Amino acid sequence: MSEFSPKVQAFIEGVVGHGNAPLAYTDAGSAKQGAAQGASRLLTNVKVAAEIARRRAEVVKVVEEKTGITLAKVIEQLARIGWGDAARMFSAEGKPLGIQEIPDDTRPAIAGFEVVDKLETSGSGENLVVTPVRTTKLRMADKVAPLLAIGKHLGGFKERLEVEDVTPPAALVPTLSDADLAKVRAAIDAVKAAAVAAAGPKRGRRG
Repeated sequence: MSEFSPKVQAFIEGVVGHGNAPLAYTDAGSAKQGAAQGASRLLTNVKVAAEIARRRAEVVKVVEEKTGITLAKVIEQLARIGWGDAARMFSAEGKPLGIQEIPDDTRPAIAGFEVVDKLETSGSGENLVVTPVRTTKLRMADKVAPLLAIGKHLGGFKERLEVEDVTPPAALVPTLSDADLAKVRAAIDAVKAAAVAAAGPKRGRRG
């Protein structure tokens, strides 16, 4: 029997499937209001996070075995897009290279490639001149998304979780009596217990 409630299981499957935590939270049957906060709370639950990581690892393993696609290969392709140099798509004379002439490590940076052939005319009558003209249009792929993806993988963009310290300042402790100090400690323990309970999976509407 699963240690998670049906809603939490559905949430985990949604996160693993498409990665949108708030959407997974509402699809699991929870209210849309406060979905971002509810999803964030579940993601910070140690057991839920571990289960998501375990299932994602299984998916990655299956993909690697069936397709040969690995994380290293994905990052390599993202790097080719992010650092793709348009100058390598042209000859020294400034003429665009044919698609087969463009270096292999530069081609992934091309989002679109169009060749338009047309005839241009000049003069008239016996002086009519027809000139074939070929226009090559290259559209570069967006660089921001691949660079952000690489930066996140390398730990360059981390989400921060700030927790307020509720421990009394050291300067105040000596002024408290033993009874008051005991009350303060009990209050701190209660706050910590409430935080742990809130982080755990719950059954019910916001589970």
